[in-house]
Amino acid sequence: EQKAKNAISCSQIDSATTDEIEQCCEVLASVEAQTNRICKQIEKIDSAQKDERRRSLSKDNSATIIAELASVMSELNNVHQLLEAHKVFAFFVVVDLIFKM
Repeated sequence: EQKAKNAISCSQIDSATTDEIEQCCEVLASVEAQTNRICKQIEKIDSAQKDERRRSLSKDNSATIIAELASVMSELNNVHQLLEAHKVFAFFVVVDLIFKM
């Protein structure tokens, strides 16, 4: 019976890990896309002539870049929370297994 419980607990850890890894990958793909957009916006600004550069960084461009960076930070925070939740979940499962032995 104990071996069966241990096997079930381990399989639950694996499925949670798989789901969490998939979520993290989706979030990281989103972060990559957002980062690419930010880089393209900055490249446009850098490729402009020096005097045009000041004009090209309008309030709209600045607001767009800031919004994209805020979105990237939010997505990275989501990844961090998912990883922390997984770490805490795995810790409690291991503690539970230890006390059952």
